[in-house]
Amino acid sequence: MRIRHFMAAIALAAGGVGTAQAGIINGGFESGGLSGWGVFPGTEIVAVAGSDYIPCCGVTGTAGQLANHFAAFGGENLPNISTLSQIFDTVTDQRYVLSFDAGALGGGNQTSFVDLFEADGGRLIASSNAVLTANNNLGSTFRHFTLAFTAASGITRVAFSVDPFTDSVDGILDNVSVSAVPEPAAWALMLSGFILVGGAVRRRSPMTAVAA
Repeated sequence: MRIRHFMAAIALAAGGVGTAQAGIINGGFESGGLSGWGVFPGTEIVAVAGSDYIPCCGVTGTAGQLANHFAAFGGENLPNISTLSQIFDTVTDQRYVLSFDAGALGGGNQTSFVDLFEADGGRLIASSNAVLTANNNLGSTFRHFTLAFTAASGITRVAFSVDPFTDSVDGILDNVSVSAVPEPAAWALMLSGFILVGGAVRRRSPMTAVAA
């Protein structure tokens, strides 16, 4: 099952009042399912263990890597783009970082692309791309990605997608998370606190007499 485009999207959704500490439900897929995620109808996305790819693809890895669960994007030449999405609370104009691991499994040496874009047809929030090459070693196929973005409303949608073109390569996704980035004023306040604490510690340190 080949994937030409493995696209991770952050998109704006209307309404709601969020908190600064955004989060993703079931971002590690260790529940063995896609709980917390929405799947676009007519597409093929499943949560699997690494060992599920041994019969078809000869996947290798440590016992822990083979037991690890992740989302797999197939396609089987289906006519629709495969999309896995989730909506979470954010604070308007707050900076966040999206973090995830992505790779590809299958036969041959096919290449995928990862793009981050606004999925619902409005203003672009953030965009990036990288090439993912099929590699059946679970110890090295995953690559780590991060993308900083500014929330445009109180609710933000993250959507990971692949196009329907396939020929025995699956895109895989794991360890998805979103975290707030402290504002510059907050950093300055924290730094001031560290300086004050450091000064207090120095003032409390006893003087040591040195014999001549």
